Amino acid sequence: MTKKSLYFLILTLYGLASYGQSTEIEPPDFIKSVSLHGESNDSFVPFVQKGDPVVLEFDDLFGDEVDYYYRIVHFDSQWKPSDLSKSEYINGLDEQRISDYKNSLNTLQIYTHYTLLLPNERTTLKLSGNYMIEILDYNYEIVFSRKLVVFEPLVNVEVYAKRARDMKDIQQKQSVQFVVNTAGYQIDNPTQNIKIVVLQNHQWNSAISNLKPQFTAGYNLVYKYDKETSFWGGNEYFNFDSKDIRTSTDRVYASKTEDDGFHAYLYPDEIRANQIYTYYPDINGNFVIRTMQGQDASIESEYVWVHFSLQDFFELNDRKVHVYGAFNNYAVDNQTLLEYNKFSKTYQAAFYLKQGFYNYTYVVENPDGIIDKHSLNGSHFQTENTYSVLVYYRKFGDRHESLIGLGEGNSSYITD
Repeated sequence: MTKKSLYFLILTLYGLASYGQSTEIEPPDFIKSVSLHGESNDSFVPFVQKGDPVVLEFDDLFGDEVDYYYRIVHFDSQWKPSDLSKSEYINGLDEQRISDYKNSLNTLQIYTHYTLLLPNERTTLKLSGNYMIEILDYNYEIVFSRKLVVFEPLVNVEVYAKRARDMKDIQQKQSVQFVVNTAGYQIDNPTQNIKIVVLQNHQWNSAISNLKPQFTAGYNLVYKYDKETSFWGGNEYFNFDSKDIRTSTDRVYASKTEDDGFHAYLYPDEIRANQIYTYYPDINGNFVIRTMQGQDASIESEYVWVHFSLQDFFELNDRKVHVYGAFNNYAVDNQTLLEYNKFSKTYQAAFYLKQGFYNYTYVVENPDGIIDKHSLNGSHFQTENTYSVLVYYRKFGDRHESLIGLGEGNSSYITD
């Protein structure tokens, strides 16, 4: 029995328990380069205005053109499954086969590249709100899933980044303040019927919710919290570019072809916890697939063993170090773990990644499972972050929450 067949057998036995889960399911190791974005490849955000196209892409490294299907599940603002029937939020059908796929071209690693475009001739989303896109195998069991947010611009949301007011956090934290302007859209009992979610860099694992307006001024709902909407500023992401596998770059000190494929060795990264803040442009943890060895990056990009190393003169013993970024969906598991090399005094790991430009950082997993993003990287109020404010509203008589507004602000313009 092949590794792939065994994996699908396990899904068949246990997959039913996964239906409608609010936590994204991570793919097996033969599924790579999962990306959910707008119509252009460099629009990283899985937020889309109702009616606009969104694209889900991924590679199957077995390259055998196996059939995959998609299912769409509707959720509320807290990622709990809604009570809606499928016909209430979908025009047409889901659980349809993904028919847009192509095999890799002139690459050492064979793979099949799959593309799902929504809306399409079979499936259109009727409502705004939260959705989970589930990719299914030929037994209709979940292989992996990704969150999608669909909004309608019915209210205006102005978002501002402020320095924290608490003196003990003023150098490390950023506070988010915002105003929701409802002019032109009737809101009944906003204190009860409006739900707010605030995200940093579009990451749900640090979301802030359950916020009520502090006061109203005309059509404006005003949220000028401090501690309640404070985030650690963090630090800028590291990056590397593997678009050219033949040469070294400012972040890649060696590129080699070995028996098991292409290898790119990154310069060792330093722990930045005690360093002063230094601005370095990033794309807030995201990645872009690109190559100089072909015209169509989706099928002509090679896969490369990228070697990461973090210089640390002392092993953390009971704590684990992971590589962290959108390329692994900010997951923390055995596939993202680094091992300590006592000889070189570095944490090291190699990950099989498609050619492209990648942001990444390092996080620590404590024995209690809590993820510490800042003990290795430090946290600074000057760090550039994007903050998103999502405004959900349940009309009287509705059985679902609509996402009636989305606003974004950037801490590049932070004020006191």
